[in-house]
Amino acid sequence: MIRGNEDPLFHSYQIKLAMADPTYKAVLDKARPAGWQRVERDLKAASVSLGTASESIQFMQIGLHCRELLRTLAQTVYDPARHLPKEGKVPSSADAVGMLEAYFNVELPGKSGKSARQHAKTTVDLANALTHDRNATLGEAQRCLRSTEAAVDLVANLAGRKSEPSPKKPIRRKTRPGKA
Repeated sequence: MIRGNEDPLFHSYQIKLAMADPTYKAVLDKARPAGWQRVERDLKAASVSLGTASESIQFMQIGLHCRELLRTLAQTVYDPARHLPKEGKVPSSADAVGMLEAYFNVELPGKSGKSARQHAKTTVDLANALTHDRNATLGEAQRCLRSTEAAVDLVANLAGRKSEPSPKKPIRRKTRPGKA
């Protein structure tokens, strides 16, 4: 059974309504965020899910969150006209690794960008592995999410986006007895 939001006729009707009524378009755009707004929303959702996860199936879902988030990130920054792949094969819209690799090849070329490219690929691999690991653990889910956050921060930095600094806890230095 096709649900309303998956039906092509329903979708075309939504587009027609959006074109005819600017108010409807604004509501539709807000309901389906895109680009960086969606990346940030999905990152927050993955973090909240991790905070409540307690079973392997829930840890697997963190991997799925991260995998989809990385795909959205790649789709957000990848420009097929600017980020040409080395082999000439244009990545599909579902190929997060291919899009991110093409992005990094242009934005961080050569040896200096090699680690970033490897990090992006490894992060996608971590998310894929976690998604399919029936014995997933909290530690694996945490590593996957932290790696995904780092990949998002790296790409945001390259794209010129300012990310909000994480609140830093004050460092308490231990003092030795007799010393101030």
